[in-house]
Amino acid sequence: MNLNLLGRRIMKARKDRGFTLKQVGEQIGVHYTQISRIERGDTARLSKNVQKICKFLSVTVDVDLSVEPVASLSLRVERLVGEWPECEQLIRSILDGMEEALRSRNA
Repeated sequence: MNLNLLGRRIMKARKDRGFTLKQVGEQIGVHYTQISRIERGDTARLSKNVQKICKFLSVTVDVDLSVEPVASLSLRVERLVGEWPECEQLIRSILDGMEEALRSRNA
């Protein structure tokens, strides 16, 4: 299951129980706007807040975290560089090191 599907399951469970976003947020200490983002699938990872929501609503967390879509990863890198431009060189260095390791392994 991906995080988009999990978000839809969270929304359904919340609505089935008659809770508003604000009510759930107040019960578990997570701002209702964040819960809304999670329900829409606007999250890149299975955070502690997602886990709190799932526990409160009794939603099973069976998300496959082993593979993150490349598009999601590139968006995360873009956002990180946008927020912290100095990290771009660090990211480039990490990628260079990984590419070199791959070349050495394949040689």
